[in-house]
Amino acid sequence: MMSAGFPTIPEWGRYGVKLVDNGFISPRGSAVRGCNSRAAFGTLSPEDEMCDTRWHSRFWGERIVSNRVNVLNGWRKNYAMSNYANYTVASEDYDKTRAAVGVDTILGCLARTGVRLGDQTVLEAGCGTGNYLEALRPHLACLAGIDFSEGMLAQARTKLSEDVELTCGSILEMPYGDERFDGITCNQVIHHLEEGPGASDDPADWKPCQFPNVTQFFQEAYRVLRPGGAFVINATSHDQFRDGYWWADLIPVAVARLSCRMPDLDKLKQILTTAGFDIETVSADLDGILQGPSYLDPQGPLGEAWRAGDSTWSLTSDAELVDARQRVERMNAEGTMQDYLDERERKRLDIGQTTFVCGRK
Repeated sequence: MMSAGFPTIPEWGRYGVKLVDNGFISPRGSAVRGCNSRAAFGTLSPEDEMCDTRWHSRFWGERIVSNRVNVLNGWRKNYAMSNYANYTVASEDYDKTRAAVGVDTILGCLARTGVRLGDQTVLEAGCGTGNYLEALRPHLACLAGIDFSEGMLAQARTKLSEDVELTCGSILEMPYGDERFDGITCNQVIHHLEEGPGASDDPADWKPCQFPNVTQFFQEAYRVLRPGGAFVINATSHDQFRDGYWWADLIPVAVARLSCRMPDLDKLKQILTTAGFDIETVSADLDGILQGPSYLDPQGPLGEAWRAGDSTWSLTSDAELVDARQRVERMNAEGTMQDYLDERERKRLDIGQTTFVCGRK
């Protein structure tokens, strides 16, 4: 659910960013050849507008490769954002293909805090459109959410009451005082924090990540959490990336690219422990389906809005996306799609789509 927004397109000039035909979105007007930037200040083809992220306005030094973004340099520091998924665009239809899962697990972790649920003040880091905040609201005294995408926050404001404090900002440098919250929850955000191979890169060539942004985020979470508070992380393991989603088999290279951006569970626990947390709970959710009722649509991958429900699709190369669409069309035409879905679902039921890790301060 984590998303990001930086300047809107008309504001690019304030940050020294220039849109260049057949080149980079480059710092202070310097152009580099080799890419096609068809977005002329917000005018995109329908294919670019959705299908998950064909352009961004995030940082100096971004480039568009096959109409997808790779961060090169510049404004990476201190900004928690997705550097491969355009949530300003996806926010418009995000709730159609996304659901809050594991809410009972989150509440269970919060309930083991020394403060009763009805008196707790809880933050969601990377709150997106507010699905989790909406689900948690009836159980808690005060809620706050922070996200880097104004587009996602605009959607959140339409469903949440004014007493939910929503902030546009970075989870790497949160604008809160020390020990403000009784609990923090973070849902499907971690894999958006680090740089990783883009849609044109071979994941086998990507150097192992040391996860500096994840480390900084966990340190910030520890700082703003009160003693005894719970930090509840909802993430997807590498095995779940591969077999927790039926369509992942259609785009294995994109899944590998995504896995490069996500620490495995052992590394995740190590970073938590180093930040000062005691690991209290690690459990897979075998029932929750992140894409909700639309998940098992046998023709889902053919639609851009459906693919926008999961950012993994934004890491497909053009060739991999074409191949995936052709496989779906062929299985539907031949009448074999249901058997394929059943086989893939058996794997999901064994491992789930998400894993919850609870750290205690």
